[in-house]
Amino acid sequence: MSSIDLKQFEEVVERAVRRAIGESRSEDAKAMANTIKALADYVRLGFQEFSSRFDEVKSHAELEDVEWLFEKARIIERVLNKRAGKTLMFAVNIDREALERARQLGIDAIYGAIIE
Repeated sequence: MSSIDLKQFEEVVERAVRRAIGESRSEDAKAMANTIKALADYVRLGFQEFSSRFDEVKSHAELEDVEWLFEKARIIERVLNKRAGKTLMFAVNIDREALERARQLGIDAIYGAIIE
């Protein structure tokens, strides 16, 4: 798997968009360049949002779900070489042992009911 430097990606897209807008002779080409820029901004903001949190939604969270969420967050952090500020688990219901394990792992659990 290859890695991507997001700053470099952003700079390349920005240069390409500026060139396309500057050289374009039609409104369609300008619209296309602006669309590409909007998409690049959306992707960049998505990666920035990941830097602040990593979350998962479940109807019923069990111990295995919490441990797998923790492992997935660590894998993604290694791939992106960034630490997530928060890891969140949203669940309608959560098992008591899953809730306790989430606390041990530093995962914030937001839930409706605890299942004994």
